[in-house]
Amino acid sequence: MRSLINHVITKTGHDRIVSFTTEMIESHLAQLAERGVQRNSRACALNAIRQFARFGIRPSRRWWTADPTLEIDKIRRVKKLPRPFSDADRDALMRAPLLKDDGTPDLELAALRVDWAVSTLEDMQGEDFPRAQEILRRVRGEKR
Repeated sequence: MRSLINHVITKTGHDRIVSFTTEMIESHLAQLAERGVQRNSRACALNAIRQFARFGIRPSRRWWTADPTLEIDKIRRVKKLPRPFSDADRDALMRAPLLKDDGTPDLELAALRVDWAVSTLEDMQGEDFPRAQEILRRVRGEKR
């Protein structure tokens, strides 16, 4: 919110409540994008601005008559899938023997391999590997 207030002061020369308009909010979001602020951070900023707008439109306050954020489109967040291992770590994990020195199975290593395989299959669903969903159901023990 502090960056929005600074933006309003810079653009208008004052920090009056009447300056909280749709145009000012859009200008602020455009400035954030120009400064290289990531999409997810801009989405959080817009969410804070929307909450402030709802706060100011309450009947007990009535700082403005209409919500200036209603006309602003939602900023979609970028969904990133976690990558638990680097490529080098993954390759080393897959090369490691599944038996310990005493001949017993290394269950921890086997579990890591299964977790990696499942996360890879989840990433591939519907893309390069159409059978990924079927294999995931079998691994998870789900029925059709």
